[in-house]
Amino acid sequence: MPATETLSETIAAYLTIRIGQASLSPTETAILVLTLAAALLSALHLWRIGKQEDRLDRLATLRGAAMDRTVRERRPSWYQRLGGIVAASPIIGTVEQQRLLGVLAATGIKGHGNLATFVASKVCGGLAAVALLWLFLEWHRLFADMTLIRIGALCVALLLGWRLPPTSLSHA
Repeated sequence: MPATETLSETIAAYLTIRIGQASLSPTETAILVLTLAAALLSALHLWRIGKQEDRLDRLATLRGAAMDRTVRERRPSWYQRLGGIVAASPIIGTVEQQRLLGVLAATGIKGHGNLATFVASKVCGGLAAVALLWLFLEWHRLFADMTLIRIGALCVALLLGWRLPPTSLSHA
């Protein structure tokens, strides 16, 4: 058992981040890393949407409509499935789907498959904002005994993270 305890203490020491007076525990460090990875993944997928659409347009022009059919028959990735589920749910609705398709079309991104990817980036953005705010609140011990205020702040962070992808597209 002593070897296991020293191993766990060593791992905890490596995963603890200290910045000035503040210190992140191994759990908070893992949450920070996962949050940053989710935000980076969302940004990467938004960038890939635009690049893929350009590439598909050029391929369709060069090879005709047959190529367009084979590209659309691919198995969707996890984020497209997640976005498809959320986009088809009552959370989004048909009016919001049409609005999001308009936002995507205004930036040069077309197609319903890209709507699913875009909605997935909105979900990941919302979750990343909630995780970052929760980490900030825990780190600074803000509103530690005011659960209702924390829940309200986390809801606001969720809404802001949800609205970030359309805002970034409208400024592109």
